[in-house]
Amino acid sequence: MFDDLACDRPTTYTWLYHILPDSSLDFDLESFAIDYNVGDVKVRLQQIAYIDNLQLDNRKGLDGHLNPISGEDYREYYEGGILCSHNLWISNIDKAREWNFLTVIYPEPLGGQIPVIKALDDFSVQVGEDVICFDPKSEFAGKAEFLIDAEVFRQ
Repeated sequence: MFDDLACDRPTTYTWLYHILPDSSLDFDLESFAIDYNVGDVKVRLQQIAYIDNLQLDNRKGLDGHLNPISGEDYREYYEGGILCSHNLWISNIDKAREWNFLTVIYPEPLGGQIPVIKALDDFSVQVGEDVICFDPKSEFAGKAEFLIDAEVFRQ
């Protein structure tokens, strides 16, 4: 998943991800990888871009209805139903005018395992043997099985 963002002034960008009820998770700060389960299926969520400039705020249960940036509190409006066990607010630490999140969400295949996910640069990732790149100027663009020019979508 590639999110390309821009603002006319430096700002904090946040990527919000919800995990279903009753799921535990493991977070590896060095690779910014989060492992969790959906039933019997193991899932890896891994941030690729700018991981040294990211922070994770894991808001659990009803605290997921409290916005850590604006302070807006929606907890009083919760009327039951599904309540996510984890609400992951992933944000850049240093404010920026332009930002991108490059994220891999990979469920473990039936009878298989999650492949190695390796950040190549802030626009390119290797998942198993496949290289995915969002910048044709990247040194990894020539090796990419999937090459998407994100710049085209900005116009």
